[in-house]
Amino acid sequence: MATLPDMAEPEESGGEAMSDDELVSILSAHASQAIGYQSGDDITAEQERALNYYNRIMDDVPAAEGTSSVVDGTVALVIDNGLASVLRPFVSSDETVRFVARQEEDIEYAEQATEYVNYIFNCDNPGFMILHDWFKDGLLTKLGIVKVWWEDRARTDKQVIQPQDDLHAQFLRNQQGYLGEDEGGIHIGQEINDGRVKICNVPPEEFRISPLSRTVADAIYVAHVPTNVTRSDLVEMGFDPEIVEGLPAYSGGEENTLADARRADENYENTMPVSAHASQDVMALRDEYIRVDYDDDGIAEIRRVMRVGDVILLNEEAEENPFASVCPIPMPHKVFGLSLADLAVQEQRISTVLWRQTLDNLYKSNNPRPIVGEGALMSDGSTGDTLSDNAPGAAVMVKDASQFRFDAVPFTAQHSMPMMEMVAQRVEEMTGVSRAGQGLDTNAIRSAGQTTATEMAMVQGGKNARMEMVARIFAETGVKRLFELVLKLVTKQIGRASCRERVSS
Repeated sequence: MATLPDMAEPEESGGEAMSDDELVSILSAHASQAIGYQSGDDITAEQERALNYYNRIMDDVPAAEGTSSVVDGTVALVIDNGLASVLRPFVSSDETVRFVARQEEDIEYAEQATEYVNYIFNCDNPGFMILHDWFKDGLLTKLGIVKVWWEDRARTDKQVIQPQDDLHAQFLRNQQGYLGEDEGGIHIGQEINDGRVKICNVPPEEFRISPLSRTVADAIYVAHVPTNVTRSDLVEMGFDPEIVEGLPAYSGGEENTLADARRADENYENTMPVSAHASQDVMALRDEYIRVDYDDDGIAEIRRVMRVGDVILLNEEAEENPFASVCPIPMPHKVFGLSLADLAVQEQRISTVLWRQTLDNLYKSNNPRPIVGEGALMSDGSTGDTLSDNAPGAAVMVKDASQFRFDAVPFTAQHSMPMMEMVAQRVEEMTGVSRAGQGLDTNAIRSAGQTTATEMAMVQGGKNARMEMVARIFAETGVKRLFELVLKLVTKQIGRASCRERVSS
């Protein structure tokens, strides 16, 4: 977890700094209006539906008792095939990003920045899985979010030295790194600050943003509300253990149907797991970024506030919020656009109905219902017993065979096949994702051999164009901002290290 930054006093200004109570009141008002706070808003409902459809849970298309309950997998097919196409350009090279110098004297700096930032992303962090989860969130639930921050880590470089004589021992005891001694020798250690850039995926249900925002970077209010931060994590971040100990554990409260949909297979019902110890209590932490005139100078600045309920643990000025987002089908002047799932849910609903009707017709055709006249019934009741035996070739005991027959149901489901094909083609047209995934279109090679290589390339190129555009949108929006944030953090920390070296010297 990230360590606690140094708490800075508000800058001197002509006004008076805002009180904690006033700040909490403003934050709570923004939080209650933010998108994602209420599970009933349209965006959250569409995200929940997309997750359910991906997992083939379709409560809005119930199956009648005794009929087929099969569920089509169009949404999952579109998302996974689309993800493979979009992800490929970002992972097919050793360099996920490259910085380009604007002037000749900056060439060396750009090359160093390229090498270092790629190392941070792919070695210090799981770069491939970050991109995979980030893009999949975007393709499936409209918006994929990643968070970037600097994590300070202190470690002690310790060694044990056996003194040569009493004078040497006294010299070692007077050293700044003296830690003690035992039979093995004198322990000398040095604390080393070993920080790094951390990048993590933010689940859509944990992200909050003020309505009417045009971009994530410029939003008035943005927050991350994690559901996996424990009391122990807060202490590890550097917060006062006594304050943390007095904080209440998270007791549920805020309904989140999107989280329920994500964990439907885990029997998750918005209940918190029982912790074996108070240190593992889950805390209702909010990491919030808000534009507010905190120091009363007439200009709203960005403040980062970390709080649990009404208790503020951290309050500092920030240059910008640490979030980067991707949306596959952005709408102008809005943060939330459309996902690929939004384009495919209706077709999955249609395909599910067609599959069920086809299978129901097939079941009835293969298992016709018997018609038994009153004169065919055996007096000992064996007719009913033998009819209940569905084993192939099982005999049916009847008294009069002329009063017994099967009512054959005609198979008419073949008329559904062209409709299924039409729905599948429409999915391709709307999403740009081929059913063949990365393979060859089944209709590209005709039995007559009349398709030319040029025609085949045009067909495949047309299908790839949509995914290429999505990849370019991801690159120009979220991915670009992500690596800008990483570079800014690294440059800032290098500057701080240089300042510390000058002060110490």
